[in-house]
Amino acid sequence: MQTALCCCHWQGGGRGEWSDQETLLLLEAVEARGEAWPAVAAHVGTKSGLQCAMRFLQVCLDVVLRDTERGILDNLNVVAPPSPPTSAPAVP
Repeated sequence: MQTALCCCHWQGGGRGEWSDQETLLLLEAVEARGEAWPAVAAHVGTKSGLQCAMRFLQVCLDVVLRDTERGILDNLNVVAPPSPPTSAPAVP
């Protein structure tokens, strides 16, 4: 019986944490093969297609959260609306 443990674990084949090497292989495979998870899993060699898909989502989320914490998303040219004037403008 297979039991989901979390997004980076799945009992049966390729158990446990992802190594840096496996993550690198995952990213290489996604770049080359897109979201064809069986092909990605074959490239990684130690994880299932489901594990690869879940790990890819986790890596993407980690990057977004890290960038948000660093304030990098503030540089997306998002302009805050102007503050209302503190006094009435002069009438000509």
